[in-house]
Amino acid sequence: MDQWIQWLVTTVIAIIALFIGRIWERNDYRLKKDRVFLDEILKCVPKGSDTYLFLKKHDFGDAFTREPLKPLRELELLLDQPSNFFLNKKLEKMKQKLYKDIKEFDEFLAERTFPHQVSRGFYEIPDPDEVLVDRARIISGQRELSDEEYLQLENEARKNFQQTREKLNSMSDSICEKYDTLISTAHRIL
Repeated sequence: MDQWIQWLVTTVIAIIALFIGRIWERNDYRLKKDRVFLDEILKCVPKGSDTYLFLKKHDFGDAFTREPLKPLRELELLLDQPSNFFLNKKLEKMKQKLYKDIKEFDEFLAERTFPHQVSRGFYEIPDPDEVLVDRARIISGQRELSDEEYLQLENEARKNFQQTREKLNSMSDSICEKYDTLISTAHRIL
């Protein structure tokens, strides 16, 4: 009878060990896959890279080249691929939020910035004075502008410039913040 109990206990322990081993192996696979994806993200935009520093420090009220933003576009494409995801749900949610911010920033930047008229290869938010002159020319071709209308156009152009500048700066700060949070959380978890 003692042998049967000993055999039963040994069998139960072996089954539990096998079960724990499989769970451990599955978790090990999850960690490895998530680490590989994190490495891909860090290859696109390493922390402290020119792209990261550009987003962190540049004032979008000034002209800029798009060269430092190319890795950000590559990161956007990487995050958008259905095969690229974190198995960890918390990291995946953070990745999705980062992707959403990058996509919105990229679209807003494309919509609101234009090639610089003098410096080739540079982009800028249109200068309020240039916008004012263009709008005044269009309207004045139709009729004479009053001083009040001209002042209203001027205020509108400056307000639009300032709002666009503030939104681009805010969006770039948000990208850096979400990127930092994702990377630091991933390093803690993985």
